[in-house]
Amino acid sequence: MANSEIPRLVDSTLLMVWILVHKAWTFAMSQRIYSLAEDWGSAISELR
Repeated sequence: MANSEIPRLVDSTLLMVWILVHKAWTFAMSQRIYSLAEDWGSAISELR
């Protein structure tokens, strides 16, 4: 393996890992935002 191929391999691996983490993070945040929205909705309705 040439030295120039190693960074490219690392880049593609990091990109794959980043995409997976980003998808998982987005899904987790979307789940949390639903519960947060309910909490905020009840808190705001109490403030009014």
